[in-house]
Amino acid sequence: MNIITLTLVHTIISIVAISAGLVVVGGLIAGVRIDGWSGIFLVTTALTSITGFFFPFSKLSPSQWIGIISLVICLS
Repeated sequence: MNIITLTLVHTIISIVAISAGLVVVGGLIAGVRIDGWSGIFLVTTALTSITGFFFPFSKLSPSQWIGIISLVICLS
């Protein structure tokens, strides 16, 4: 996968994660549990972190450390 396609896929997954997160927060504010949206949020958040590691790098950057922490939280 070339860098342009990777960036597009990573960005689309991120937008889906942010949108699902907003729906979940709206449900929390309303006092409603929205399990399906919560699942979409967790999966797309994990996929955003995972796809971030496919970008070229020479050393771990702060964004990659955040990705590692996010994956540990999402997968636990």
